[in-house]
Amino acid sequence: MGTLEFVFILGLASITRIFCQETCVTFQSGVFSSNKMTTTRGFMHCEISLPCTQTDVVKVMALEIYSLPAARLAKLDETQKVDITGLASTLDLGGMGSIKRNGTSTFSVQFNTDTLKNGDTFQCRAVVRSKGNKIVNVSVETSLALPSVCATEPTPIKAPVSELKDLIMDVNPLDYDRHQYYLSEIRGLSSDKANKFCESQGGYLVEINNEEEFVAIVNFLKDKNIDDYASVYIGGTDAAEESKWVFQHSNTEVDYFKWDAGEPNNLGGEDCMVLRNIPSGIAMNDISCKGKLGAPMFMCEFDLAGNA
Repeated sequence: MGTLEFVFILGLASITRIFCQETCVTFQSGVFSSNKMTTTRGFMHCEISLPCTQTDVVKVMALEIYSLPAARLAKLDETQKVDITGLASTLDLGGMGSIKRNGTSTFSVQFNTDTLKNGDTFQCRAVVRSKGNKIVNVSVETSLALPSVCATEPTPIKAPVSELKDLIMDVNPLDYDRHQYYLSEIRGLSSDKANKFCESQGGYLVEINNEEEFVAIVNFLKDKNIDDYASVYIGGTDAAEESKWVFQHSNTEVDYFKWDAGEPNNLGGEDCMVLRNIPSGIAMNDISCKGKLGAPMFMCEFDLAGNA
């Protein structure tokens, strides 16, 4: 079986990263940290890509992560609902991901490395529908320090702490005025969870401060060809006081706005700010902070070295 395998080593903890080429399903594990974190955390990241030339999969119904032999930790279904159980209930961020009709569906969970022990084994299970209208499971396994069942001869190498954002975010960021902006590949997180994820990577939900920055981000989103009416969480919220918009990360007042016509309207308690791709262009809108309606994406901003 053709495989690629890497082992991430940090202190006494090593987590296998495995890619099983024969199934279109990848299961990657590793560790990450940033200057915003006091401890190192681990992650598991599961993907399945369609179309798949090796199988007759036509639809992804769910992605699940198990602690073997049989304990399900987390599940992401096609409604973008995340269900966290067992060990994974201790995670700060829970799970995050996106099930797509075509392209790559992803699901990630994070955990504290001290919650697991050497030899713990995990499984990424893709619940899919075949061309014959059968529901089947496609799975791949990995374990702490031990070779994966998908591996032949593992090739351990010492590696730096893995960049989890490279798995969750689009790998081609916007560079503007000594900042970088990454668009998420996943949808449906709450605004709070999205901001916590950005902060865990050393960034924060985008804080737009002027017209030039707004135009640069809008052009970036246009180049990404985001879907019509797609929403992207940015850092503004008026949850504490209606109509008083502040940034979630810095807690400073928002003083630049580019609202769509008739917005913000606080329809049904909309307290978080997004950029929305409407027919007349990309503009600001207020939506629910829960991340369910419309399954919004999000954008993280990172200050480059030397930028105060």
